[in-house]
Amino acid sequence: MEVVGYLESNSDKIDELAELRKELSGIKESLHPISDRGNQKVIDLQARFESKREDLFETKRERWIVDQFFEGLGEDLSVKMWKNVIVVPTSLSVQEESLELCKKGIDYFNELAGLSFVTYVEPERIRPYLELVDLNKKGNRFDFKSFLPAFRKRCNIDAYIALVDGSDFLVGSTDRVGGRADLSCHNSFVVLSRCLVKGRFSEDGFLDMDEAEKREYMMSLSAHESRHLLGRIPQEEASQVTSPDYFYSSSDHFNPDFGYKIEPHCLGISRFEMPVVLCDRCVEGIRAFWYGVEKRTGEKFIK
Repeated sequence: MEVVGYLESNSDKIDELAELRKELSGIKESLHPISDRGNQKVIDLQARFESKREDLFETKRERWIVDQFFEGLGEDLSVKMWKNVIVVPTSLSVQEESLELCKKGIDYFNELAGLSFVTYVEPERIRPYLELVDLNKKGNRFDFKSFLPAFRKRCNIDAYIALVDGSDFLVGSTDRVGGRADLSCHNSFVVLSRCLVKGRFSEDGFLDMDEAEKREYMMSLSAHESRHLLGRIPQEEASQVTSPDYFYSSSDHFNPDFGYKIEPHCLGISRFEMPVVLCDRCVEGIRAFWYGVEKRTGEKFIK
């Protein structure tokens, strides 16, 4: 489904829902989050909204698209929406090839999702800061939550951040690699984390990768984390274990009521199969979200 065209052709229905949603949001904002929990007026209005949504949009697939549009339309105004992504090493020991592979993964995600984010690597600009970090680093642990605020301020970074925390995987000194995205921590993700997630997989699936497969996997991992950071799919949608074959995969990938084909190569699955793609559900949800952001901000994020 071409999402933007679909949403534009159903603008009257969406406007009707938006009025109810605005009324609901206004009431919620006036209530105390604890003492007014379970407020009957909110419960009744939420039920009206859900009922109207099902009347206007018959299928679960349509409602998923509309819900993601509203997520983008109602995104917290305090959350900065940048148009660029900068790939950043956490140490001077990180190889340039690792940075370029991560950039390639982010660009590939943008291509699959049809988004217009610009990705760049600029290690020379931040080299003085990295020298200071390396000088004060203790052991092999890296506290990226402490690193990021000071890094943004000192280096004047006005972009999403993709941290690359080591090149061990490429040079053969480790057999596992992991990543994580953190929207609550300065809009960033980490690839090749040395202390947070390395080795979280129980299998030895990386042990027999050749050099080309390692590079493809690292690029794919970067694209997977980009799906969290830039795709803005709510995390709970990707954290339900519904099948032993698809660890941390979304139940909707397997729900025939949504009308989506099962795609084990999708970046939305933590144990994706290579070569990676984005399934139709992810593409539609991501584009709907950013179309909502475009309507709210008047800026362009979709190609």
